[in-house]
Order: sequence, then structure tokens, then C-alpha cells
Amino acid sequence: MNVVHAEDFKCFRLTYEQYRRRYFIGHYNPSGNHFFAFAIKDTIVNWLEPKPITYRPGDDSLIQFQDYLRE
Repeated sequence: MNVVHAEDFKCFRLTYEQYRRRYFIGHYNPSGNHFFAFAIKDTIVNWLEPKPITYRPGDDSLIQFQDYLRE
């Protein structure tokens, strides 16, 4: 996360203290939690198989009830 924060810091014209207050209150604040979650999201999704529905290719196979409902 240090590299991710360093890259994010470059996008702002803030002092380090101002940047820190944006995301931290001794630990992540709600904005920091959001930043962290989106920073690691793609890595975690890549680990998962099968992928969560939201990250699967868009096709009609997303809704399959045949395994749940008898005809």
C-alpha cells in the first residue's frame, strides 16, 4: 500500500500532513477504507475462481436456475 499511496499522493497538491488527514485517524478513516478496498479489489478478484458475478464476462450464463429448481 505504500507504493499505492505514494502514487496517489502525486495526484494532489497537499502537504504530507494534509494527505494523511485525508485518509487516516490513527488508522484508516472511512475514506481510507474506501481507498484501500479499491486499491486491492482487482488483485483479490484475480485470486477468485469462480469470479463474483459482477466480474464475469457479460453473457446470459449468469442466471442459471436449473441447478436450483426442478422442472
